[in-house]
Amino acid sequence: LSNPPPPAEPLAGRRGLDDSSPVFQVDHSACILCDRCIRACGEVKDNHIIGRTGKGATAGIGFDLNDPMAESGCVQCGECMISVSTTAISFKPVAKVKRSSLGASSEVLPAGELLADPIFTGIPPKFLLWQQGLVVRRRFRAGEVLCRQGDPGNTAFLIKGGRLQVKVYPPSPPPSQSLLGVFLPHNRPEPVLQVELTPANLIFGEMACLSALPRSADVVAMENGEVWELRRNVLDRLMRLPSQRRGI
Repeated sequence: LSNPPPPAEPLAGRRGLDDSSPVFQVDHSACILCDRCIRACGEVKDNHIIGRTGKGATAGIGFDLNDPMAESGCVQCGECMISVSTTAISFKPVAKVKRSSLGASSEVLPAGELLADPIFTGIPPKFLLWQQGLVVRRRFRAGEVLCRQGDPGNTAFLIKGGRLQVKVYPPSPPPSQSLLGVFLPHNRPEPVLQVELTPANLIFGEMACLSALPRSADVVAMENGEVWELRRNVLDRLMRLPSQRRGI
């Protein structure tokens, strides 16, 4: 009784960096005990693997009986990862987004700038961080062609500034079978549809992006402006927002 036990080591009940999972990485030092991962695992997915461990200064989050993630009953669904508010649970950095080549008038938009735009309100910040590189700002000048009818289309464009002219042409006739026809130039016919797009139209190119079909029109800048070019997975996540689905 005269010799009380020594105080517990700080955070003794917590693990350090747990990279036992083949998919996720758990950094217990980044945990703020918000319990969002517990609710995601128990109430949302009904797996009941994650819970509190320790008490007081030693309290932390544990898998089963404070086992490493890979040795617990975790099914690697990822619900805890998208629910936590810090980097306590994240994807293992095994791959990076492959970015397309950028021109002098293009730049990758950081996740912070996307989150500040009302269009992306409601998308998890972590998603935009992981997809960084798949939203590119493109500034254009009057007369510049953004895309041509028949070009491969795997991106969509959010219109942020400027006016654009859209021209749809009739389908091209099949090439001539004669040898002379191969070398004779064909004059492009008059467009069958011609409209103007502004930021009020929000987006163009989304159908080609979602279907992987060729572009259905020429889009030419009528004045200087700016578009944000999106890859398909970002567009798909944007369309799942109730606030944006109708507009898109």
